[in-house]
Amino acid sequence: MKPSPWRKVGMAVIFLTLAYTTSDALTIQAGALFGLRKVNDLKVQAAYKDGNVYFPYLEVQPWKDLTFSIGYEGGYSETALLGPFQSKADLSVTGLEFLVGYEYRIKRLALFAKTGFGLYFYKQTVQDEYVKDYEVDRSQSTIILKGGLKLYPWKFLFLALELKYVPLKVKPYDYEVDLGGMRYLVGFGVTFDYRKRP
Repeated sequence: MKPSPWRKVGMAVIFLTLAYTTSDALTIQAGALFGLRKVNDLKVQAAYKDGNVYFPYLEVQPWKDLTFSIGYEGGYSETALLGPFQSKADLSVTGLEFLVGYEYRIKRLALFAKTGFGLYFYKQTVQDEYVKDYEVDRSQSTIILKGGLKLYPWKFLFLALELKYVPLKVKPYDYEVDLGGMRYLVGFGVTFDYRKRP
């Protein structure tokens, strides 16, 4: 039996909790990224096009240079006309991400790389009673790869540039569809240090 992706989510939450409980001090960041999301599958791209996404996230750094974060990708929701009768259809893709990363900081500039687990949800609805077989509402787990840089103009504020790749091959019908692709993101966030009381 294929393991449930929610088990991986639970393991990620447990790991974040252990990181918090075993560290005397934390650097905490809350940020939001925005940008372009590409679609690998040429047929899907031709129908629905690329789109925009947003990514709010929370990150903790319990030990020097090592980070753990959780975030949500949303915003991709496109409309297309499908089939010989040009039936109106909508496609949306959203995802939860649990990441571990390394951040190397030089004064006000920081370079980072992250990887982890993503649980992505994809849904297609068709507004035509004769093609209801093409409706889809499923989820798929995947790995996440990303990297970028942060600029700290002030101690409590940062600006960010990020490249992210999400491989997401799914099989909603009898053939495979590649909903993965690159993300080109920019954003900002706040950061503060938290020290536990003895």
